[in-house]
Amino acid sequence: VYRTEDGGKSWELALQNKDPRAFFDCMAFDGERGWMMGDPVEGRFQIYGTIDGGKTWSPVPGPQAAKGEAAFAASGTCIAVAGKGLVVATGGTFARAHGKQPGDKEWITTNESKSGAGESKGYFSAAASGETALLVGGDYKMESSVGLSAQLGRGGMHFLSEKVIDGAEVRDGNEIKTPLKRSNMEFAKLLALKESAAPRGYRSGVACVREELPCIAVGPSGTDAWSGTDWIPISDTGYDAIDLAGNTGWISGDAGRIARIEITE
Repeated sequence: VYRTEDGGKSWELALQNKDPRAFFDCMAFDGERGWMMGDPVEGRFQIYGTIDGGKTWSPVPGPQAAKGEAAFAASGTCIAVAGKGLVVATGGTFARAHGKQPGDKEWITTNESKSGAGESKGYFSAAASGETALLVGGDYKMESSVGLSAQLGRGGMHFLSEKVIDGAEVRDGNEIKTPLKRSNMEFAKLLALKESAAPRGYRSGVACVREELPCIAVGPSGTDAWSGTDWIPISDTGYDAIDLAGNTGWISGDAGRIARIEITE
């Protein structure tokens, strides 16, 4: 990971992973705080975090990965900040998402896509949209075939009840605190992954306006806007990556192709 403070005139090495099995896929920032994700090593996705704008990075426990499950680096957006939590989009043997809220030691894993699993298939990108998150993907070997899209429902990352088997009490002054063991907690539900209307083709990147609608998805076969219920075609020109800042954004593709997006109210 390299970092610049002068618009690219000079670069400083901020992080070097010397594990030959490592491969960084994507990153997301919320102010000076940021997270970067890499493919699984010894059964867990690699996550690094920063609190100083990327000057220094520290390892963070990542979600467990199934054999053959991986992340895609096509747009660099397979991890997203959603509310106060994180969402990770995956593909391969399982096309699904993993979510984590602040303070949680473990990640919650969604149900898997019914149509998206495969070596070259899955979810490639995630973006926050209000209190939910939007995932897009498809099959990068079949760019014009119908893509994948799913939403993560509100309230999918909390506990329904907290049961303690031993019933022991711990006093903190006059306050009684009951120790809770994660293995004894019951989830309200899995992080709910609901497949939505599919975009026209494989989409590698998605971004939302101020974490609200509309959301724009790009891929080699075109660009579409998400209305909340359906995908609206914008262009048949192919792009690979997208980033929005307010109502303005940039999309980039092969052969050095770059376009500016302006979203009017």
